[in-house]
Amino acid sequence: MENESSEHDQFSSSANESESTHSSESYTLPLPKPEDHFPEYKENSLLDGASREAVNSHQVAYEMAVTSALGVISAACQGLVDVAFPNGFTVPTSLMTLTIAESGERKTTLDKHFSRSLGDIQEEKGKQYEEQYRKYQRDLKNWKLKEKALNKRLLKCHEEGRDSSEIEQLLHALDAEQPRAPRAYKLIYSDTTPSALAFGMHQNIPIALLQSDEAGSLMTGRALSDLYLLNSMWSGSDTAVERRTSESFVLRNARLSVSLMVQPGTLKRFMQKKGDEAHDSGFLARMLVSYPERKIGKRTQLSPLDGQEYIEKFRKRVRELIEMSLEVIEGKRERKALRFGSKASEVWNELYAIVEREA
Repeated sequence: MENESSEHDQFSSSANESESTHSSESYTLPLPKPEDHFPEYKENSLLDGASREAVNSHQVAYEMAVTSALGVISAACQGLVDVAFPNGFTVPTSLMTLTIAESGERKTTLDKHFSRSLGDIQEEKGKQYEEQYRKYQRDLKNWKLKEKALNKRLLKCHEEGRDSSEIEQLLHALDAEQPRAPRAYKLIYSDTTPSALAFGMHQNIPIALLQSDEAGSLMTGRALSDLYLLNSMWSGSDTAVERRTSESFVLRNARLSVSLMVQPGTLKRFMQKKGDEAHDSGFLARMLVSYPERKIGKRTQLSPLDGQEYIEKFRKRVRELIEMSLEVIEGKRERKALRFGSKASEVWNELYAIVEREA
């Protein structure tokens, strides 16, 4: 059995010896060095404030809280805005995050803490969908009765050798009136396969969060069986899904974020089985990974219940962003592209150089 420190080091990023000096005149915040600890800017934002409240109220690691919050923010924003890189490419704001933490590190509690707004909206929209679907079934039943009556008249015309052009026109007009099934506003997926996820986003709404606070079932099951398909959905590319036993389809203009929490042992087994594919496909390169120090055994008191100011504002803002994203889907609002300012472009270019040197 490996000790805690060696196991932690196995999944931590290796330190990069090269360092860069950064002038405060270039940009407001200093660029963190690759070997530094998780950056804490204390920027007084909703993200930082809600993360610190989560640290205090649930006694979890700061980087674990931030990573969980980023997954929810990504899901909320991805349908509303894209990002235009300094080199001209426009890409989705979707993120893939991976938190490595032992059982007892309160992964489930943390995900529920941040994603409540997504769950609330999904539940509310689910109730609306049930009502809409019942109406759709009634309308479809009436439509089929009309179609059946016209088809009987058409058959009789053919049998009697009479002109059927008028009935055929009525049937064509009726085709245009066929009721359309409502779309379910499903935002959060957990235990699913890549093809089922793609079909769900095709049939329902094309924005989603693949989330699991215990990603062991995902990594050992079929959910990550097609990493290339997940990569394609994450990139926002049109994704063709060929299926043998049911209708094939093309998922267009979709946005997918992934937020996974997994135990170290499960991740080891996944890497042993699919590590080469995960690396070669670029799946791991897309991940923002955090592996915080253990909190188990270090909590000396019960978690306080106070300090909910930022998280309430955070949830309210997430709800606003999701509602605007749904307006984009419904054609009531246009998706916008956020562009880098001059200082942000400088930071981006330096980060690009660091990643290129480490490749």
